[in-house]
Amino acid sequence: MENKTYLWMEVSPDGVAVVGFDQDDENIVAFIEIKTRVAVKRIQHAEELAAKYQHKLIVSDIGDDTWKESVEEEHSAQVLLQLWVMQLQTEFYIVATLGSSTSSGKITYFVKGHLLLSHVNDFFDRYSSQQLKDMPLKKLKVAPHPATSLSDPFRCGTTA
Repeated sequence: MENKTYLWMEVSPDGVAVVGFDQDDENIVAFIEIKTRVAVKRIQHAEELAAKYQHKLIVSDIGDDTWKESVEEEHSAQVLLQLWVMQLQTEFYIVATLGSSTSSGKITYFVKGHLLLSHVNDFFDRYSSQQLKDMPLKKLKVAPHPATSLSDPFRCGTTA
């Protein structure tokens, strides 16, 4: 999928799903990012985090303390870029362990993240000032409602 403004900016999500309807009966769309844990230490950490949240859906705003605890920093940057390119505000970050010949793989925990305008603009300001000084990135202007519509997915404009 490519960004409508920056056609060279593309992402490849693990999945895209309609996860509900807003007050106008328009689809709320989210993308899905799946990460697997293989190393014993990382699997143990994921299990501990799942237990902390009672093996239930972890809900957070992207960039808040819950998000930082449950999504690794490099994956957080990936999620932000995917949301921006796909013009969405909701994502599901799934952490799983792989199966083997003697055991089944499983979802260890999953996080529903919602994109806040302030966080994405801070991220792109920081990123553009460090690595993309010559790229004309525009700030996003997101509607206050967290719902996303297929007919107008991001409900956003740009500001100079």
